[in-house]
Amino acid sequence: MAAALDVFSGTFPGDPFIIQQPDRPYVEELKRSTQKMRIGVALTKWSDRDIQPDVLRAVSRSAEIFESMGHDIDEIAPPYSAADYVEIELGLKFISRPGLEAAAAALGRKIGPDTLEFVNLKAYEAGKDRPLSDAAKSLNSSGRRAWTSPKPLLGSIFS
Repeated sequence: MAAALDVFSGTFPGDPFIIQQPDRPYVEELKRSTQKMRIGVALTKWSDRDIQPDVLRAVSRSAEIFESMGHDIDEIAPPYSAADYVEIELGLKFISRPGLEAAAAALGRKIGPDTLEFVNLKAYEAGKDRPLSDAAKSLNSSGRRAWTSPKPLLGSIFS
């Protein structure tokens, strides 16, 4: 990836803005040592769906590699329940509903199965008759732990 960044970075005709280039090639960064890091690794499922065994093996192997490099590895627990996650996501969808309606109107389109993916359409429809105060309450109660404070989400990583 670092080599690809070196090849594709830089400015090209038609770019709307310029990103400042690093002082040295990205590939050289791979050779530099890092400070000791504390890395949080999630090995338990965060929802009702099981983690695929190959994903779990890859995460575990990555943790072993980082540990062999001298980094501290901490297993982190899910920051919220699956039900809380659904409430957070739905709350965000409900809050973004007016913007979605404005965008559709500006484009001269109707919101429906031809203009929104199935999941987004269902969230939009569920939120049409739900008061904004309900969405705010769900974000405030469910989301406060996971979204406004890094401690529950990241555990001891930043302690």
